[in-house]
Amino acid sequence: MTESQRFREKIRATLMSSRCQKIVLAFGAHRITGLDYSYVALAVLQRVDAVVGLDVRNDYQGKGSGGFESRDPGHGAAILEPPHPLFANTIHEEMLIVHESTHAVFAAWKGTTVRRLMNEAVAYIADSIYNRNGASGDPTFDPAVDNRPPPAKPFTPADRRVMIAES
Repeated sequence: MTESQRFREKIRATLMSSRCQKIVLAFGAHRITGLDYSYVALAVLQRVDAVVGLDVRNDYQGKGSGGFESRDPGHGAAILEPPHPLFANTIHEEMLIVHESTHAVFAAWKGTTVRRLMNEAVAYIADSIYNRNGASGDPTFDPAVDNRPPPAKPFTPADRRVMIAES
């Protein structure tokens, strides 16, 4: 199995999990639920040039652990991870998937505009809810301890305060 295939399957499994399906976020006139994440999970299975096709690529070169790239209508979108994922098969990768998939949900809403800051804030809240939705014994992330595996960079004091506040 290639890294791209592994990540694609991880996206599907994470978004269809009961932990993710329990997410319900309401803000303003908008609402994100498990159904929205199911839509994204199924879009990963479609051809990328399809109306709902969502590509998965492992060529991310940004600063963070991953990203979401929205393209012109009809040209799909992509969830991106680095060529060598930092957090493969960990709770951190699952939270990254939920975070970037929240951006994909917004991109899928035709005719709806969500401000960039609101989009990012809701994505962080969604991944925190996912982290908290685990059953007893499920892995969780504690930002106070910052138990991310290497080569993760340590949180800045400001990052740590934000992460603790949202969890």
